[in-house]
Amino acid sequence: MDDLIKRQIMGIRSKYCERILELLAQEGELYHGDLSEKLNMSPSGLNAIIRKMQECDPPIIEIMQIGKYKIYTLPAAVKEYIERKKEKSNVVEEDTEGGFKFPENENVLLCLQCFIDKIGENWRAILNLLLQGADCDADTEVKKHFAKLMQVIVNASKYKEDEIAELNKFINNDVLQYLIQEYLNEIEECEELLKQVEARENGRKLIRHFSIQ
Repeated sequence: MDDLIKRQIMGIRSKYCERILELLAQEGELYHGDLSEKLNMSPSGLNAIIRKMQECDPPIIEIMQIGKYKIYTLPAAVKEYIERKKEKSNVVEEDTEGGFKFPENENVLLCLQCFIDKIGENWRAILNLLLQGADCDADTEVKKHFAKLMQVIVNASKYKEDEIAELNKFINNDVLQYLIQEYLNEIEECEELLKQVEARENGRKLIRHFSIQ
């Protein structure tokens, strides 16, 4: 069920979608006007996002009409999903530079969603530049999200082919898919070189060991 909800959130393609779910999980229920105010967006703009959330199968938001007022709540499964996600996100640890590192074992699409939320509509162009190692206006936080995203993609490429297939389907961009594959190829080559270096070093240790004897 969690994977379905993740795909639904990604399919809506709005940085406000997950924030709406988080607010409703926290508040229990909210009127349309109160929700738009908390999001700092227009009521009409909120309408468009709510409509997409309601059109999901099954819907990821519930609407109760009282006269001319709309009250929003969450289905039980969605509320549980958001609460589990919040618990995972609270697992924040100090890294060697005194900053933070992201929760472990995250889903590829979830990490991509975090990256998109951080970048905005221009995320494909920024991802393209970062994958090529080109100069861009990305700040430290953006680069951390990029590093985490690529770490999860690398891990998924070894053990979770279904997540990579979902990633390619969502990106739907031949250039980005090519750059990601090139990135994975470079990582694989580096890992192979490290294995060879380690094997040679182990061989030298054995030689020194038997020479001493």
